Amino acid sequence: MDKVKIIRSETGPSGTFGILLHNGQSRFVTLEPEWRDNQQDVSCIPHGVYRCKPFKSPTKGNVFVVENVPGREDIQFHIGNFEDDTQGCILVGRWFYEFAGNNRGIAMSKQAFTKFRELLSDKPFELEIVNCF
Repeated sequence: MDKVKIIRSETGPSGTFGILLHNGQSRFVTLEPEWRDNQQDVSCIPHGVYRCKPFKSPTKGNVFVVENVPGREDIQFHIGNFEDDTQGCILVGRWFYEFAGNNRGIAMSKQAFTKFRELLSDKPFELEIVNCF
């Protein structure tokens, strides 16, 4: 089973930013909401180890869903650029970006997510999330 690790490096008003490793190699950046006590749709999930599997979302298409998140459901990896796009989920991009008005996010999410799905061959994987802040 493939292993994905997110090393969260920073959190603040623009979200929680991290580096995504696939089988030990740095591949992408991530954006999640800021920690808000694990509240559904508005908080990043607790650090820990999870199992993820492919899922056909009625609104987001082919994504990956994170299973067995305590007190939460429907946590997905999907496309987006800003914290407002997360809905409590994990966004994947190519690099961090500061947009006009000091609004930070991630860039090239659609291309990064497509490559992420290709790397994982749309198969289940293990996800480890580590906080380094």
